Amino acid sequence: MTERIQKTIEFLKKEFSEGENLKADEVRLQYRIEHSFRVAALGKWLAEQEGLDAEAMAIGGLLHDISYKDPINSKEDWKNHGRNAARIARPFLETLGLKKEILEQICYGIAIHVDDEADFAGEKTVLALSIGDCDNLDRFDAYRIYETLEEQGYRGMPLEEKKNWLQKRLEGLKRAMKTPMATQSAGLLWQDRLQYQINFLQKLKEQAEMSTGDRL
Repeated sequence: MTERIQKTIEFLKKEFSEGENLKADEVRLQYRIEHSFRVAALGKWLAEQEGLDAEAMAIGGLLHDISYKDPINSKEDWKNHGRNAARIARPFLETLGLKKEILEQICYGIAIHVDDEADFAGEKTVLALSIGDCDNLDRFDAYRIYETLEEQGYRGMPLEEKKNWLQKRLEGLKRAMKTPMATQSAGLLWQDRLQYQINFLQKLKEQAEMSTGDRL
């Protein structure tokens, strides 16, 4: 771990733990920190596979959601959280002594990671695009299956509602398989993670269909 990454971790934890949105909710605080660590680890791995700047990718992954320290109360707030994160991250990044080119790529990658748009000029380099790719790779990993089922209240759904929800979720995942990634390594991992979810939910759907008594 480089000194810059260590400083970024300290900044991340301080901002999250003192921010109005997370400081009173230990569960959400811990999730945000863990998600940021996973995105950073994916960024470092991807950089090593593709010849990118591993330190920059780790720092971008750590800071990509730093705006969650502030309340997110609407869909518009969520849509803007990448741009807000870039705004919050920039003054800190300027203290790290990064090359200007690297700093700008990190900021731009953070800004565009939600909806592919920034509120300042920048270039969609492989590094910048890969910050968002790593966020998506974590969002569609194994933990998200559990989190989504819990958030949707799957356990308490009537059986027909379960089957309908699973069908729609499977259709959405199959569409997501076509999402382009900035690198071959990210693309292969994306396909693998989505297929894992599809396989799991397909088995869950088959189990739901066997729960009606119609096959007796």
